[in-house]
Amino acid sequence: MSSSAYLYSLLENDGVVRRDLPQSMAVPSIAIPVDAFELNALATRARASARNFEFLNNLQPPQPQNPKLIPSADGKITGMLLTIPVGNTSGDFAAIYDKLFETLPAHTDLLCLVNTGSKSTVENWIQTYNRTNAAVVEAPDHVGFSIWAQDAYAISETSASETYFIEPLSFLRYADAVISDYVTNATSLKNFQTPLYFQGGNILIGDDFWFIGIDYPTNTLDYVNNSIFPNPGETGEQLVRRLYTEYLDSSRTLRYIGSTVPVPSEGIVLAQEQGTYYVDMVYQGNKNGTAQPLFHIDMFLSLAGRDQNGSYQILVADPSLGPATPWSTSGAGYSMQNVFDNIASNLSASGYTVIRNPLPITFSSRMLPVSVFNRPHDPELFSIYTTLTAAGVSQVELRSWYFATANNALVQNTQDAGDKKVWLPTYGYDLQSPGSSEKDYSYLQASDNANKQIWENLGYNVEMLPSFHRLARGLGAVHCIQKYVSRG
Repeated sequence: MSSSAYLYSLLENDGVVRRDLPQSMAVPSIAIPVDAFELNALATRARASARNFEFLNNLQPPQPQNPKLIPSADGKITGMLLTIPVGNTSGDFAAIYDKLFETLPAHTDLLCLVNTGSKSTVENWIQTYNRTNAAVVEAPDHVGFSIWAQDAYAISETSASETYFIEPLSFLRYADAVISDYVTNATSLKNFQTPLYFQGGNILIGDDFWFIGIDYPTNTLDYVNNSIFPNPGETGEQLVRRLYTEYLDSSRTLRYIGSTVPVPSEGIVLAQEQGTYYVDMVYQGNKNGTAQPLFHIDMFLSLAGRDQNGSYQILVADPSLGPATPWSTSGAGYSMQNVFDNIASNLSASGYTVIRNPLPITFSSRMLPVSVFNRPHDPELFSIYTTLTAAGVSQVELRSWYFATANNALVQNTQDAGDKKVWLPTYGYDLQSPGSSEKDYSYLQASDNANKQIWENLGYNVEMLPSFHRLARGLGAVHCIQKYVSRG
């Protein structure tokens, strides 16, 4: 089991699978980290999938023609998918879903994939808020799909006015890979598997362009001469770009998003502040060699439509604009400020109007016995164990650092000012009753209000959603728990 996955399992995160970790068994939504053997098996499975794709491709329906991705911001939200598993309908989750069912536009058709155990609660929300245009698709409780509706596919419309779930070659959260099967079997929607690697949260779609985080085209290069083959004279890079265009969106310009300065990999840090030791989980979601901070681009970029001069506006997260964590002096050092600045600079140089918005970094924590780090097979944790025991420390505070992202929002950009709206995750309001290790995050009201003001200055009405701490710790927020199915 990786160090980060092991420590995540020790924190009070029941109900949230961290978006970058595989889900290794069909238990809905609970974070079950995998060990090194299974991680190797996952890589082997991906390679086998690539080898078998050409054979399996003969069994597929015809490839969707002239696909066009559903926009991330532009147009009325006319269709939305929510995946609401058993175990995710109380507490923080209930507050969030209740507000969405209440405030999403009447013109939004909700499609809800549920487990048998969550069905009655979802049907209650539908009835309470008179969502007569909502539909429910039921899966048995043993099908352990997650709350993250965004990631396992992209959604494209074709020239034949058909809507497709466009799926990657492989997806690590096993049960999420069958979401599209349940939905397409119950609706007129269709699905199609591609020989490419991507996840929906790493894609953002504008009016005449679309972004994908550069890590996934890089991963897809591993499929060249395995499941995808270049034309004579075509490089691997040219092949990958061409296939993303042919399979996902043939009408918009594809642009890769990444940092041109080094991005730190996730790690475990033994820190000292005023003579006290802390164990810090930092840069979560950043795999070795990544060119992206914070796992997916939907965590730090928001598309906001064009300004009066015709330039497309993009909110780019800025940790320095967020309030400092009152319980620690370490936050700024973990903020990756230079990485976010680099991406903002690159977007500005490409002709976009860049607006910086607050992205505070904060942490949740738990006191643990030092013995939990006594793992001789894990040099990183065992080194921490030996240092702490040598210092005579028997208990230590494990701090899980994460970003309180407001960029991961829902955006409806329309010509009608009354319909121009943003649903914004918050972190300083509507806090649930604190648990034994929960902190008072009300200081984050400052960044909540600042983000609200930015959107209002752009002409949007803003709906402030309840607290998203529990989801942000799993590397997501409101954009991640839904999928736009159609825009009008």
